[in-house]
Amino acid sequence: NYKGFAPNAKKIMVNIDPGELTKPTLSLDLAIWSDAKDFMEELFAQTQKMKPFSYLSLQLLRLKTLKVQL
Repeated sequence: NYKGFAPNAKKIMVNIDPGELTKPTLSLDLAIWSDAKDFMEELFAQTQKMKPFSYLSLQLLRLKTLKVQL
């Protein structure tokens, strides 16, 4: 049942095939056209540059944003 899959989750898909990212049965919040290995290597490299409090600050900002939307 793809329509009811994780209704409150943010769905992100990384795929090298753009046809897979545009399937009508998918309901993605973010579609990333990339080779998964390349994407993960870049994601890891970018997160290594972050300061420890950067991630925490990002999560706190996200929580504040969610509270405003509620």
